[in-house]
Amino acid sequence: MQIHLLFRITLVLFGLSFLILNGCGSTKSEILYKDPDFSGKTLLNSSITIFPPKDILITNNKYSDYSPSEVRDEIATRLKKAIEKESISANIFLEKEAAPSSLKSISFKNDDLKKFLKTIKTNYIISIQQVLVGEDSKTQSMSNPTGGSTYFKQEIVKVTVYFEVWKTDQTSSVFSVQVNSDVSGGGIIHTLYPSIDNAISEFVDLLSK
Repeated sequence: MQIHLLFRITLVLFGLSFLILNGCGSTKSEILYKDPDFSGKTLLNSSITIFPPKDILITNNKYSDYSPSEVRDEIATRLKKAIEKESISANIFLEKEAAPSSLKSISFKNDDLKKFLKTIKTNYIISIQQVLVGEDSKTQSMSNPTGGSTYFKQEIVKVTVYFEVWKTDQTSSVFSVQVNSDVSGGGIIHTLYPSIDNAISEFVDLLSK
């Protein structure tokens, strides 16, 4: 009887450990603007220039070892790879510096912006406008065979990314979206990149529809 009970407890703890190690996540997106004539599928089969984010805000000390320049380069590279995986027809150029501040929807009539867009040789621009990184935690419980409950704290990495798409010959923004992504890791997942990958995946999925 004791061996059977021990086996059940071990099984529960194994399942708990699996949950903590692998974590679970959710991703939500909000389309801020979409030109009625814009087609994400057309973009994915066209030439694209990707600009890394200019503004990166990491608000938790847990991630203080992530430098903004590291996150800037990593997210742009991961976006490029995700698009190339989705479409073999995409011709992508990756910029090292963020796009100028004038590359915002509210300033599409700016003369400096028009001059800048004329220097772009691709049909589209994807500008990662902003990346915000934070953290939250919640207490989870799981019943065990003895009738009690096992409690553990689940830490959640929260990442918000703003993507904006420009059609260079229109001199205007044609699509912008805010993606909120989180990964629950139970205190063991200490990396930003699963959350960033989720945000990128959501963005590419929206383009593919």
